Amino acid sequence: MYNVECPGTGLVAMFNSKERPMALSSEDRQALARERFGRLKAALSLNSAQEKNWPTVESALLSAARARLQRYSQIQQVRAKSGVNLADRMRERAEGLRSRAAVVEKFAEATGPFLSSLDENQKLRFGQLLRASSRRRLEAIAARSQ
Repeated sequence: MYNVECPGTGLVAMFNSKERPMALSSEDRQALARERFGRLKAALSLNSAQEKNWPTVESALLSAARARLQRYSQIQQVRAKSGVNLADRMRERAEGLRSRAAVVEKFAEATGPFLSSLDENQKLRFGQLLRASSRRRLEAIAARSQ
């Protein structure tokens, strides 16, 4: 087992010999999320008018992260059940998709005014950084499931 410090947070993530992260507390996950959001904000080089809308965006990002963790937990619970038939899994998947759609809709509503205030370069950067964050998250989940 070895420790890796998370830059800028003072948090230390512990890894076992298979390099899988050990479970972080809710507070640790929130601190890491806020640190990522801070990097996103810094990368956008916001002006003072745009800064006023940032708290709403940060709140929407945090809410989406919480919903993602909840979905992941629900998926793990379904996978742990034995005897769940295919029809039940499809129903649960459909519910997950509806839930995800609601989160995306709320995120779009919350970030609309902020996104409209960004110039084209900032919009491009915002999208690229969110997609890069998603890819890293998916890669981490894939690595844990191996």
